[in-house]
Amino acid sequence: MFWKRFFIVLGVIIILAFIAQLTAAPFLKGLIIKGAKESMGLDVTIGECAFSVLKRNIVLTDMVVLNPDNKDDYLFKAREVGADFYLLPFLLNKYVLNAVTITNPEVILYLDESGKLKLPQVKKKETAAKKQGELLFRKLVIANGDFKFIDQNVSKPATITQFSSIDCEVVNSVSLSDRTVITSVNAKGAIEGQGRFSVNGKGKFLEKPMSFDGDINIENVPLAKFSAYYGNNLSVKVNKGGLFIATRAVCDKGRLNVKSKVRIDDVDLEPIGDPSQTVLFELKTIDVINFLRDDNNSIKFSFEISGDLTKPDFKWGEEMLRALRNSMLKAFTDGVMRLFSTPEKAGEVIGNMIGGDAGEAAKKLGNKINEGLERIMGK
Repeated sequence: MFWKRFFIVLGVIIILAFIAQLTAAPFLKGLIIKGAKESMGLDVTIGECAFSVLKRNIVLTDMVVLNPDNKDDYLFKAREVGADFYLLPFLLNKYVLNAVTITNPEVILYLDESGKLKLPQVKKKETAAKKQGELLFRKLVIANGDFKFIDQNVSKPATITQFSSIDCEVVNSVSLSDRTVITSVNAKGAIEGQGRFSVNGKGKFLEKPMSFDGDINIENVPLAKFSAYYGNNLSVKVNKGGLFIATRAVCDKGRLNVKSKVRIDDVDLEPIGDPSQTVLFELKTIDVINFLRDDNNSIKFSFEISGDLTKPDFKWGEEMLRALRNSMLKAFTDGVMRLFSTPEKAGEVIGNMIGGDAGEAAKKLGNKINEGLERIMGK
């Protein structure tokens, strides 16, 4: 008789727990939507919400964060967002998550015409408002994500850069020796379908000053796609070229040491404008690139970044310094030749650059040299 009653009570408890979970899921769904609206001013939609006390997890499906500027568009959406949590810290107003998994996320980030990121305006907390609970997580996993960056500042129409097939794992662990949080990051994905990227490292990012150690690699990124970013700064047009960058980055308590090796394969360039119109000693990008180019039509150079994290120092590697020296020598030689072949024009340009009485003197000197050359050549 006892066991019969025991199993009846146990069955009732299980049924009540199941009913409680069914009723709790819609409540949590509404709570999340309301919280996002009230605390951050964001409109969020959720397809389904599954909640389990026994498994200590919550799973949201078809989650979408709408764009505040355009309700028909979105800033973020994911097929599934799941979180495994601990119950006890909830009593201390701390939401400690064992693992957060985001499956098939899509993120869109906008840069407006003024160069500012178009991020949602998060509402400011009122001073008298109830203290918000602390959110901590041990592991974050992103599976097969997509990221789109729309830059309206650099070009019209906007330059759109797409990252796809992103897999990322961020793990937080506590160092027993100094009780600091060590974060390890492993990520990889595709850039514009052709290129690849990977990040592998760890660091104490919550410390001041910060410390980290890792590698960043970029492979075969199509340079022509990103011409809007360097087109105004180079005197060449990049028709084709695959960019490879291998970077080793170390920061020891705020002291930075970054070494990068760069390679551009299958380069196809053409000068912008008429190179013969370059006056005097201007350094041409095409010359620098040609001095860097090897027999396999590849460009290789390196650079280093060192010093304090807040004020780093940049230094070119030997390959680039050699190419710059050779280009300067060529520019000097070409400039001298043009100076004596068209001294009148050279004097006018120098005069305009200097200005004032000295500028007028430079123009007159150019005219005199030109007249002398014409008499010598019998013109």
